[in-house]
Amino acid sequence: MNFGILGWILFPGVRLTPHFGGDGDSGASGVRAQQDDERKAALRQRIDRLYGISSPVTKYRLSDGTLVDSQPQALTRPKLDESGNQVMTDPHDDSQPQPAFETIQPNYTTLSLPDTEAADAGAQMAAEGTQVSDATRGYYSDQLARSFAAAERNNRFRLARQGLQGGSADVDSNAQLQTDNDLGLTRIDQAARAAAASLTTQREQERLNAVNLVNAGAGEDAVASAQAGLRNSLENVSSANKANLFSDLFAGSADAAAGMNQNDLLAAMMGRYNQQLAMFSPSSGGGRVTPTN
Repeated sequence: MNFGILGWILFPGVRLTPHFGGDGDSGASGVRAQQDDERKAALRQRIDRLYGISSPVTKYRLSDGTLVDSQPQALTRPKLDESGNQVMTDPHDDSQPQPAFETIQPNYTTLSLPDTEAADAGAQMAAEGTQVSDATRGYYSDQLARSFAAAERNNRFRLARQGLQGGSADVDSNAQLQTDNDLGLTRIDQAARAAAASLTTQREQERLNAVNLVNAGAGEDAVASAQAGLRNSLENVSSANKANLFSDLFAGSADAAAGMNQNDLLAAMMGRYNQQLAMFSPSSGGGRVTPTN
């Protein structure tokens, strides 16, 4: 049936009857769900950028060179004839002409640009990781240097007391000290890498916490939580308690020095005892012991 003016007059109910039911509500719910998904996706992308995770940035360059974030949409405008008059037509009833329209497709170029914000954040995080690693290495290097100096000094004094300087004992003991020092340097490298890895792990946990907030429905609070997580993870790793990496190193020389000191003490006590004992000698008479001059 060709619905023109006559159709409106004879069958008004065909076009005026409203549609009831769940389809309209379902459609609106679907739109809202899609909008919520897009909101969450945008928030997750912002959080990822804060943590140096990049995604290509899509831009659109118009014919005049302008860059826009949103994809240009097609435009509908009245259709004009060669004289500039609007074309009139009616697809339903030629006797009732209606304005004609035409669709104009925009002229643009789609660009995929690097994510500079994420790149800057990644560079900053890498610099902070290096800072934590260097600080850890510096702290333990000072500790090792002091431990080695004390062990080397004790070893030198021990050898001097025993008259072993310059001999094989001197060479062997110093070789052992150097071996322990090299082992300490290896432990320092491991500790520096562990500190940087701990920072990375804590940051990833903070990022996941912020993403979970987004998934639960949070908005800008999730982004603020992600920013705070970056600061907190760096502070936590920087202020973490330092382990005692060298308690078992240089033990051989320290034990030897302690043993030498103990031997010296015992020898001194024995000498004192013998000296006191020599002050008395048995008499040839009644068995009385008298001190000698």
